[in-house]
Amino acid sequence: MLRLTFAESGRGETVFVEFPTGEVAVIDSYPSSSDCRPKIEKEIRGRPIAFVCLTHPHEDHGAGLLGLLKSGTVRQFWHSLTEIEPFVYFITHAPKFRSSVAYLAEQVRKRRAKFMLDIWSTVKCRNIESLSFDASREAVNIGDVKIHFLAPSRELLSAEFKRLHRSLSGKSQSPDPNRFSLVLGIEYQNTLVLLGGDTPKAAWRGAYSKWQKNKLPKAVIVKIPHHGSSNAFDLRPSNQKYPPDQEPVNCWDLCAKRPIAIIFAGDFGHPDPEVLKVLKRRTELVSLFDLEAVPAHQNPLGLHLVGARAVNKSLRPQNFCKIIFEVHGSGAITLTRE
Repeated sequence: MLRLTFAESGRGETVFVEFPTGEVAVIDSYPSSSDCRPKIEKEIRGRPIAFVCLTHPHEDHGAGLLGLLKSGTVRQFWHSLTEIEPFVYFITHAPKFRSSVAYLAEQVRKRRAKFMLDIWSTVKCRNIESLSFDASREAVNIGDVKIHFLAPSRELLSAEFKRLHRSLSGKSQSPDPNRFSLVLGIEYQNTLVLLGGDTPKAAWRGAYSKWQKNKLPKAVIVKIPHHGSSNAFDLRPSNQKYPPDQEPVNCWDLCAKRPIAIIFAGDFGHPDPEVLKVLKRRTELVSLFDLEAVPAHQNPLGLHLVGARAVNKSLRPQNFCKIIFEVHGSGAITLTRE
């Protein structure tokens, strides 16, 4: 039996996978906001770890991995960055601007830099094997389970690293770390689970091509990309005529009709309202938080300027601590909410 657990992580994401072999894998992790579950290193203590994966270098996907990497039980660390040093340099030497919020920006930069440095230094100091993946890589087998790498493409990564190098000399805008996000397809008994990371809409065409090329089954479970943000979806009308290479492609195009969709949307900034409407229409949407909740204070500062708004950073009411899928040898799927 293949078991996937999507665990409450506040504004972040945590997924851990238990393989029929008895091994486990952790794909992104961020601490629980409600302490409804233990830290991930305690959750899987004593279990053989197949790998730990950071889909892309953002703290809300990796802060929870540090304790696990430091535990000394991890053999392989998976990621998508072929060059680590430019990223660390970029974060730590980002340009500074004179501004009333310069101090806050500096604190955010320091926190991000510390996260990146902690991750990579721990991997190196613990002699953990570091493996970089992209869509050009072949599937990895763990027993009867295949893990497919559908995005990003090697071409996209190459272009982003060129942009990163140009940005370090001030000749280009800095790249978006989400563009490096891995899209993983976990296949067991002809059943496919699609993990979308924070992949932007520009990368889904490549993921779709790799999915078609490998003749993979249609996914019946999909982890919605980027918490349902608008930049992860191409919502142009599908009933219009487009050039073949410009037709809208989204995560659900790799899925069966009305797949079960998991969304990590802990704060009120996610998902985008228009995306949410489409997801409700196209998928069986499940979440750890109440997606229908409305912020208690829409305008806490009493702003009366045209177009002005306040961003509410509070978390949505929590419905569950874990959403668990079990894929049985027969291909049957069991869904449990805890």
